[in-house]
Order: sequence, then structure tokens, then C-alpha cells
Amino acid sequence: MRVFLTVFLLVLTSCYGGRLNAVETELAAQKELTRDVNVRLQFIEKLLQNLSGAPAKRQYVATNGKPSWGASNPKVTIIKAFEFACGYCYEVRDSLRQIVKEYPNDVRVVFMQYLVHPKIAEAPAKAACAADRQGKYTEMFDAIWDKGFRQQNLDPQHLRSIAAAVGLDMTTYENNLTSCAGLVRADHKALANAGIRATPSFLINGNKVEGAVPYDSLKEIVEEELKRANEIIASQGDSENRHQLLSQEQE
Repeated sequence: MRVFLTVFLLVLTSCYGGRLNAVETELAAQKELTRDVNVRLQFIEKLLQNLSGAPAKRQYVATNGKPSWGASNPKVTIIKAFEFACGYCYEVRDSLRQIVKEYPNDVRVVFMQYLVHPKIAEAPAKAACAADRQGKYTEMFDAIWDKGFRQQNLDPQHLRSIAAAVGLDMTTYENNLTSCAGLVRADHKALANAGIRATPSFLINGNKVEGAVPYDSLKEIVEEELKRANEIIASQGDSENRHQLLSQEQE
């Protein structure tokens, strides 16, 4: 219950709209909103006492061919719905790295684009996709955040210089941008069909979590999902596609 309430608060730390040059304001607001969290939780607990209804169903989203970190057949799949124009998406990068490092055999983080600010975020989304085609997704992912987002420059020409700096073949890069546009749109559609409406959002074994989840809360969710996964595997047997098995509601 406490995990759910903490995550409920984190909906307030999601990007539903805004402008790239408002990142400083976003991050300051995040710190303010997470202050005195216990007082806020007590208020929400009282509010939820008057609410009822079935929990949201888990949503399976195919991840074949998507860039990822971590285990190849994990017990916990974390799909990160994000865009490069969202300050909160930048903030959770280290937490995701840490969770993969702590659970190297059990957790996989999959990256999918959900564009809240398409005029700004489409170009870096395509650039990251094109880098993935050359096996350098993580290098480009980090470079876009550090040399693009933090400098408030996600212009296509600047992204080309970033791509060259990480060692991409630029002819191949340019050729891949067109096909990557379709892949970015497909990501957005698949995530929207799964109920994603903001960034960052996560589908953790199909269970939607919104907002800039701090590491301790993320770890607690992962532990709960690992327990559930082990129970399902023990009762139904293992699978070569655990993500599909574990991202569905169980009878």
C-alpha cells in the first residue's frame, strides 16, 4: 500500500507538457513535491479510503528489437516510456542503471519513445534509434542527455555532431533516420495503447507506474515483482519469454 501511495505521488513528477527551457523549474518542483512525503501519504490514505474499484490490468507490450540494458530473459522487465525533452526522464537515468547493476540476472530495462513534445523530442529519438542500428545506443543515449539536453540543444545539426563524436558512421546514420521515424511512431502508438499518457512512465511486468520513481521505491517494486514472478514460474513452469508470461494477468 505504501509503495502504491508513493508512486501515486510520483504522478506529479511526470511530463505532460511544457517547454525544454523549463527544466530547472521542473527539477525544483520535483524536490518541493517530494518534501514532507509522509504527511502527503497520510492525506492520500484518507482520500483513498473513500475510493473503490478494480486495479488497472497489466499491459503486455512487445519489446523485440528494442534497445535495453540487463538480462536477456528477465523475471522483471521495466519498459521506460520517455523522451529526451523531459527533465524527469533525465533524473531517473541513474536509478535505472543502479537497479540493473543490482539485479543483473533478473532485471531488464527497455527503452521506448513516447513523445510529449514531438517538435523537440522527435529528432533526438530518431538519432538514438539510428545509433542503436550501429550498436551504440547507450553511448548516444548518454551523449544526447549530457551534450544535447543539458545544453538545451536538440537541433538535428547538433545531434549530427554528437553522433560523429560517439563514432557513428555518418552515411549510415543519415540513411537510418528515415526508417527510425517510423519506429519512433510505432513506439508511441504501442505505449499509448497500453495507457501511457506522460513521461517518464514505466511498465514493470506490465504494471504501469508514472513519475520520477526514486531508487528505493523502484527497488521495492522490483522485489515485489520478483516474488510474484517466482511464484508464477513455480506453479506454471518457466518460459523462454518471461516478459510475455509475467506481463499478463494471472487467473
